[in-house]
Amino acid sequence: MRAYCSLFVDAGYLMAAASTRVTGTSLRSATDMDVPGLLDDLQARVQADSGLPLLRINWYDAGTKAGTPDQRQREIAELPRVKLRLGRLGHNGEQKGVDLKLALDLIAQSRNRVAEVIYLISGDDDLSEAVEAAQELGVQVVALVVPDEAGEAIAVSRHLRQTVDRMVTIDGAVIDDRVKRPAMPAAGLTALPQAPSAIPNQQVSTTRPTPLVMPLRPLGGSVLRLPVPPRSVPAYATSTGTGRHWPGSVVDEAEVDDAIRFVVEKVVQNLWRTAGPGLRAELDRDRPNIPAEIDRTLLNDLSNKVGHYDLPQPARFALRDAFWESVDKQ
Repeated sequence: MRAYCSLFVDAGYLMAAASTRVTGTSLRSATDMDVPGLLDDLQARVQADSGLPLLRINWYDAGTKAGTPDQRQREIAELPRVKLRLGRLGHNGEQKGVDLKLALDLIAQSRNRVAEVIYLISGDDDLSEAVEAAQELGVQVVALVVPDEAGEAIAVSRHLRQTVDRMVTIDGAVIDDRVKRPAMPAAGLTALPQAPSAIPNQQVSTTRPTPLVMPLRPLGGSVLRLPVPPRSVPAYATSTGTGRHWPGSVVDEAEVDDAIRFVVEKVVQNLWRTAGPGLRAELDRDRPNIPAEIDRTLLNDLSNKVGHYDLPQPARFALRDAFWESVDKQ
């Protein structure tokens, strides 16, 4: 039997990480991706690395709430040797079932020995157990990751790094060539000024309700061009009760303030650069709710910036308040 390699692509990770490299934020709508060209490049990369022909590419993403593909996903499904594997969108725009499909496919391919080496483009810690199960079946699992400007992997959990057999970096020039900022900013919109620092002592404003206690609603499709939000990570969950404190050995308050300032500046500038003219009205109408994709991006980027994936409530409050303060300054 001829040996093959296989490529599993977590679309949420790939798009968010590529956007982070190009724009400084994981907001997927901040960039345009040449998916066919990028998949051709990735196929060449894994074949050269493994010395094996590619069996196929599995593309994992969230479809509609009913689990059906949108137009862009249908086009991806028609690409040669690409298998579209869809979860669905939950009520608040979060992905449902994507990780499970990927994990089950990883184990099934390993059990059936249809590939000798499986390349995984993802940073999700929840896939570590499926990787270990595939390894126990005799398959090598390699993480194929998006690098930042320094060549370090973007948003790959420490546990997943330790679990895979090895990590291979996608050539940064490939990402830069296939993932671009939109050619023209939206008419009449300008970048926002630099975001303010976090609220002193991480205190929460008492003059208005905060997004943590309000239901989130996705932004209308007429405002953001990409309908599919980035993948959720544990930092996105909202809990009740008293907030947890930062472990003193991980990050201090000054670092949090700097990280919040950096994250808000990047997210807001890219959001305003690519959004349609209805964005301001949409934000004002739903305030203090932050649209789901934007909120997830803020939390995800702050988690990655400080290297801490279970953000306590004070940091979340401060991040969201800094976002609104930045919007108000324009």
